[in-house]
Amino acid sequence: MLSPPPSPTTTTARINQKKKMPMMRQAFKSLTVALAVPLSLTMIIIFTFGSGPKYRALQKPFWFPRLWLIHVASLGSSFLMGMSAWLVWAEGGFHRQPDALPLYIAQVSLSLIWDPLVLKIGASHVGLLFCVVHFGTLVACYQKFRPVNPIAGAFVKPCLLIKSSEFKKNMLDRFFEAHQLWKIKRVLRNGKLTLLCLVLTVVVIRSNLGAGKFGTPQEDFNEIRDHFYSSRRAEPRRVLEEAQTATTTTTASGGGDTASENSYATFDITKILVDEGEDEKPDPNKPYSLGPKISDWDEQRADWLGKNPSFPNFIGPNKPRVLLVTGSSPKPCENPVGDHYLLKAIKNKIDYCRLHGIEIFYNMALLDAEMAGFWAKLPLIRKLLLFHPEIEFLWWMDSDAMFTDMAFEVPWERYKDHNFVLHGWNEMVYDQKNWIGLNTGSFLLRNCQWSLDILDAWAPMGPKGKVRDEAGKILTRELKDRPVFEADDQSAMVYILATQRDKWGEKVYLESAYYLHGYWGILVDRYEEMIENYHPGLGDHRWPLVTHFVGCKPCGKFGDYPVERCLKQMDRAFNFGDNQILQIYGFTHKSLASRRVKRTRNETSNPLEVKDELGLLHPAFKAVKVSSS
Repeated sequence: MLSPPPSPTTTTARINQKKKMPMMRQAFKSLTVALAVPLSLTMIIIFTFGSGPKYRALQKPFWFPRLWLIHVASLGSSFLMGMSAWLVWAEGGFHRQPDALPLYIAQVSLSLIWDPLVLKIGASHVGLLFCVVHFGTLVACYQKFRPVNPIAGAFVKPCLLIKSSEFKKNMLDRFFEAHQLWKIKRVLRNGKLTLLCLVLTVVVIRSNLGAGKFGTPQEDFNEIRDHFYSSRRAEPRRVLEEAQTATTTTTASGGGDTASENSYATFDITKILVDEGEDEKPDPNKPYSLGPKISDWDEQRADWLGKNPSFPNFIGPNKPRVLLVTGSSPKPCENPVGDHYLLKAIKNKIDYCRLHGIEIFYNMALLDAEMAGFWAKLPLIRKLLLFHPEIEFLWWMDSDAMFTDMAFEVPWERYKDHNFVLHGWNEMVYDQKNWIGLNTGSFLLRNCQWSLDILDAWAPMGPKGKVRDEAGKILTRELKDRPVFEADDQSAMVYILATQRDKWGEKVYLESAYYLHGYWGILVDRYEEMIENYHPGLGDHRWPLVTHFVGCKPCGKFGDYPVERCLKQMDRAFNFGDNQILQIYGFTHKSLASRRVKRTRNETSNPLEVKDELGLLHPAFKAVKVSSS
């Protein structure tokens, strides 16, 4: 028998609020450090070397910057670069862009060297070289920071202006003697006249001879801009090219910003996420209900099955027809990688269902606005039971749960006398009334009248607002160790079973012999050990059927655990299950942390003679549809 998890496996919004405060304090501390370090170093350099006697004694024009202005600009540049670096760090940019941190450190060092080098020592020519290198590091920082956080890139621009337009241009002039300065000014005046003549010549030629292949000035500008835009974004990737003559012509005539309009990175997704109108508001005087009361569902379903023999509820001996149901929000995830991990999770579920002859339903619609959050599954489950009478068992699984034993076939025969199968422990639910005595992230529910009745008993605590808040207070008071937060579906089920065992307990099976739900915190660090010592399928040392990442919330803004640990372990869990699929075809991931794969066997001219290690290619447990004849 599996031991209960050592820590809670259900989290809520109120717990999140309490955990946001330490995160905010940590963010404030990191911002303080990011700004204080470069500003302090800059101020120390100014007070130590910034008196600038050589600079004051230098004969210079009136438009040269004053010493105090140079110091203020240095402090401003340090502040902006510190803020920019903090934004990049907060987005994880120093991990995604390994060159960004060395470039930032280099530009800080170069900014500190300039004062003692030029103002104290008077090494103007060496200072010019450092200015050029410093400008280059700022440009490199801009190129690295901007893809990570556009605001961080915007903060670098004033630093470029400060260091190049004001400092470096003026310092370049003063590095020469007076007669050299006069010669340079004369060359610049002549250059301006030459440039003006060149522009006028081009205009006259274009007006008389036509634009030729270059098109209009707007087209020239678009061509140049698009060239630099594409080269800046160039990286190894697959590119799909299309001929878009009509689109190009329309864009050129309309003068639109093609590069910006075609960029997914800069597009504001909220422009297309339109919520039309408000949700229907229920009558507050009526008790909540999932739908009209049904009392004869077993009779209705038996009659339907008799009239539709081509849709049997059992598709093999002791093999019920099963529908696995999961889903996610209709909106995109609130973080950049959330949808990627949802895709991994559904791919994982599809693999398991394909191997075991299970149908799958993925939901992205909120069927009842009153039952948002934890409770959204209840209206969906009831609807699917009623509209799919051919389904014998509905298997609900949260979107953040993954199969990690592809060879495990649920022991359906064990549940022939039960209607509701959850991962849990009898003593924790019935004796201790512990709020984590069971888990509702992965459970089996038979399609029958009993199930409709328990859904009706389960739902009244779910409507958001006052009802859910008041129910949460009752659950916290009645259940062991439950924190104070609104009612959740798991605590509500523990409460129902503990207080109404005589009514419901006989048909409920609390499974603890295998991981119908496996809390990730006690499993993920042991995957390598499991690969060496355990085995898939049945037995005392089996792999966990399901690894459930409760509390990670990969689709939200904040989770209850460190993001890096959650995402790394979700990758490992996915690869653990994916390796069992890939081995069929002679591949495996290079490691549980790697997305890359390697061969595990050589190709053969007799592929049908190759046997996969786990027997998943044509498994004996895969359902074969029973003939209706």
